[in-house]
Amino acid sequence: MKIEKTLTVVKILKYLEANPNSKIPEIKTYLGIESKSNPTQREKDLYYCISVLDRGKFIKKKPIKNISSGGAWFTLGILKNGKKLLKELEKCFIS
Repeated sequence: MKIEKTLTVVKILKYLEANPNSKIPEIKTYLGIESKSNPTQREKDLYYCISVLDRGKFIKKKPIKNISSGGAWFTLGILKNGKKLLKELEKCFIS
């Protein structure tokens, strides 16, 4: 994983730790990522990182009922493994 993606993972986990049950657009706003018709590399990296964290059981994607069109909507929450990973990554960056 590139260092940029590692930093994105840390930022996602820190945000979810402070803001449980967040939606992906809220995380995009926090990271300063704008949605466009052709996704930017940063937006693609964000979705990649969320997928990796979900598959690794570090976060949980919970589907919510979508009132409007525009694709799937999820709330994201950090799991116990995600909190442990965040602590380990913070140790690496601090030491």
